[in-house]
Amino acid sequence: MRPPLTLRTLASRKNSLTLGLTIAATAAFVGWLVYAYDYLGRVYNGPEPVTQTQLAALGPEAFGRWFDVTAEAKPGHLLKTTTRGRRGSTTVTNHFALIKTNTVIVETGWDVLPPKFLAWASEFSRDSDYYKRAQTQLWALSARAPILRDAAISPVLLHTSASVEATHNMHIAGITLCMLALLYGFWHAIRRLLDFTRTKPIRLLGKSVRAPEGIAALISEVDGQLAARDPLASQSGLIFLPSWVLNVKRPGFSLMSASDVAWICPYTIKNKLYGVITTSTR
Repeated sequence: MRPPLTLRTLASRKNSLTLGLTIAATAAFVGWLVYAYDYLGRVYNGPEPVTQTQLAALGPEAFGRWFDVTAEAKPGHLLKTTTRGRRGSTTVTNHFALIKTNTVIVETGWDVLPPKFLAWASEFSRDSDYYKRAQTQLWALSARAPILRDAAISPVLLHTSASVEATHNMHIAGITLCMLALLYGFWHAIRRLLDFTRTKPIRLLGKSVRAPEGIAALISEVDGQLAARDPLASQSGLIFLPSWVLNVKRPGFSLMSASDVAWICPYTIKNKLYGVITTSTR
């Protein structure tokens, strides 16, 4: 025969899952740190200085690197794309061409590309719409500028980035916040496992109209009424006890005394602790 349901069992179930999720989130975070080790190393070390000529000679080895680019000739404006959002907002993306032996395309939200700028490098896929449009535009321009006829498009696509300080601060803040959130989750999960009365549904008994009787006495009363139920009765969903309403939604649960039910509303309760409960206390 299965043991009777108790508040300690419900709380331990909920807190064990919370701890398990926190451990899983920590493992995922550590895995991301390992996966992004090279990327984070580049952020830490700062951008690599590179000239337009050096950049034009690079291939796939440039993907994922952060550059401090010096343009040796005035960048040519190639494409302008305006994307309209659902709420009327617009996003403008400009594509500039750094023309050497290879033409390096720079994608940015800026209206003007300065002679020195920071940018992350990624692969410029030949199958992308931007690549095809850029190629068509270069062919059209080559009629007026013969130098463009032999300037193939580089497989490197540059995306302009913020300042070094802003990029460093953004990554430090993000990693720090993640670590603090995980530590906070561990601390609370372990505290609740060691003392199940810290679990939120039980802690809320301190706001009950019956709180003066003491939390321990109320827990004992609920456990006693649960033990008196039919052992084969369902241990999930709404459970109406003589003086309590318990809602078990694995892994969580909520709890309210009949006195609180009558005090809030004698006929219909729509309380966020339970979802939506309809009952009569008359």
